[in-house]
Amino acid sequence: MNDRDDGGGRLFLVTGASGYIGGRLVPELLRAGHRVRCMARSARRLRDHPWAGEVEIVEADATDRESTRRALEGVDVAYYLIHAIGGGSGFAETDRRAARTFADAARDAGVRRLVYLGGMDPAEELSPHLSSRAEVGRIMLDAGVPAVWLRAAVITGSGSASFEMLRYLTERLPVMVTPRWVRTRLQPIAIRDVLHYLVAVADLPADVSRGFDIGGPDVLTYADMMHRYAAVAGLRRRLIIPVPLLSPGLSSLWVGGVTPVPGSLARPLVESLRNEMVCREDDIGRYVPPPPDGPTGFERAVSLALRRVRDADVATRWSSASVPGAPSDPLPTDPDWAGGSLYTDERTRTVDASAERSWTVVEGIGGDRGWYSFPLAWRVRGIVDRLVGGVGLRRGRRDPHRLRIGETVDFWRVEEIEPPRLLRLRAEMRLPGLAWLELRVTEREDGRSDFTQRALFHPRGLSGHAYWWAFKPFHDRVFGGMSRGIARAAERDRPAGAVYARRSGYRRGMDVTRSRELLGIYLNDHLAAAAGGVALARRVARGHRDSDKAERLGRLADDIAADRGALLEILTSLGLPVRRYKSLAVSVAEKAGRLKLNGGLVRRSPLSDVVELEAMTLAVEGKRAGWRTLLAVAEQEPALDTERLRLLQERANDQLAVLERLRADAVRDTFQEPSTADRAAAPLTS
Repeated sequence: MNDRDDGGGRLFLVTGASGYIGGRLVPELLRAGHRVRCMARSARRLRDHPWAGEVEIVEADATDRESTRRALEGVDVAYYLIHAIGGGSGFAETDRRAARTFADAARDAGVRRLVYLGGMDPAEELSPHLSSRAEVGRIMLDAGVPAVWLRAAVITGSGSASFEMLRYLTERLPVMVTPRWVRTRLQPIAIRDVLHYLVAVADLPADVSRGFDIGGPDVLTYADMMHRYAAVAGLRRRLIIPVPLLSPGLSSLWVGGVTPVPGSLARPLVESLRNEMVCREDDIGRYVPPPPDGPTGFERAVSLALRRVRDADVATRWSSASVPGAPSDPLPTDPDWAGGSLYTDERTRTVDASAERSWTVVEGIGGDRGWYSFPLAWRVRGIVDRLVGGVGLRRGRRDPHRLRIGETVDFWRVEEIEPPRLLRLRAEMRLPGLAWLELRVTEREDGRSDFTQRALFHPRGLSGHAYWWAFKPFHDRVFGGMSRGIARAAERDRPAGAVYARRSGYRRGMDVTRSRELLGIYLNDHLAAAAGGVALARRVARGHRDSDKAERLGRLADDIAADRGALLEILTSLGLPVRRYKSLAVSVAEKAGRLKLNGGLVRRSPLSDVVELEAMTLAVEGKRAGWRTLLAVAEQEPALDTERLRLLQERANDQLAVLERLRADAVRDTFQEPSTADRAAAPLTS
């Protein structure tokens, strides 16, 4: 059957529809009135996209000639958006084989136009990544089918790997010692302009078969891009210090350590940045009209991308795509556990909330909300995974509220989701085996819900068995804590991680990510102040070692230190970063404050007791205000323990009472004239 003859208009095939570009191209083609067929290795991965009901979905592997030929039957225009970046050392061979198979199948199926989006093809020696993309472009042009190879440099758009790398480097590092590639000239292009050209070139006449450079109006170095990003994002200008010593390997480790982009993906991106990527021709303008609003400048592209990030309206994300053989790839058939081992940790609890409410918490897990238990353990596991070449924990999630099959959630990928009852995640971390996390919600007749959580592990070899048993002692803390945390979150009145109450000073409609960033800044400021408070309390206690105040001051110093520990635990339980440099700065300031009013660095001034106790009183009052703020935030943040916060607030009240008595004694001793009896009892001095 030839679909061209059914009167429905041209048929467009999109490969890589689960990826960053393909997932955005499909709705553009639908809006243009075209019929669309999507090709994927697993049709399930496209099931939850908002446009899934408007397209035809076929299963095919680009390296398999027969399935690819069937997918191309009746197709007029085929988009080849497949690339094995991050797929291991053999990615170039995988790219080559898939491109040749697809090109041959397109020719045999009578496809009228091929469209390929690749990287720039500068004259200098190319990185392996760019070289592979250029080879694929030439294969498409030699296919015997009219083809267009669009060549782009850095694509700027919410969710792209390039944009995430730029965003996190700029936001997290106010001062950067950078490799030479930050001075390489680039011509970035906005994702909306890329989509415009992808749709437009489908209408080119058959005699146009060639490559086109496409780029935005700005030619910038990577350092320029970071400075302009900082300006658009409202950040202070970044200090960038280029050095010639960082190799691509070291650079990728640096990028992987700071951004959500794992080292395996960062390395080819970094290697490509060594090549100058600037348009060598602008012929595309002679064949297709420019974007409706004209070419999008870099600052506007960043502004549009940030708006989508902050509105949690990111349509697709770089991490949505996977490569063949990834740990989260569905198995060819259901696993046959006969003769093998499957370890299970299962926990069930009744939740005093509706099934709908419980599901809201389950579907919102991960990312900024974390995993509801032992945040330090999750972070350490993510760091270890990065160190051994895995994806780590920083990938986050595309949308804070909704998930789709195939999307990533930190170092997991959604294998199955059946709202409002089942979420199954499959691990992409480096493991000696295969791992799943399954979360299930069941409605009860009494209006409550049952929550079942299963962690499954299929070990590979002796190391796999050893791995399970080595970590089993921590399961109750990690998996038990997660089960309890999810239940507690569901039992609260409002969704977990929702925008914090307006009484706490957050604007209505502010996105969750920004709210948590502000909370992180607030808590780190309090943590830094607490570090200074602990140092001051210890010093005051040491200064009265031989007085009748020693015991009270010692207990007070211990309590203040315990409060700092509690605040540190709260930060980690929320999955917020701890900014150690702030505490260090306050510690230095506290030591500088030891210059007493009498000018001595060692000797205590007559005013020392009064001044120090007043400073401690102010610090504890600030701490008490902080506990009050956290109690307000706890109404929407399930990871906060309200009972513990109330106890901490009561302890602050007790500390203030002790300090006020000590301060009153110090004022009396310093400023009031001693009695006649006191003067008589005082020892004589020469």
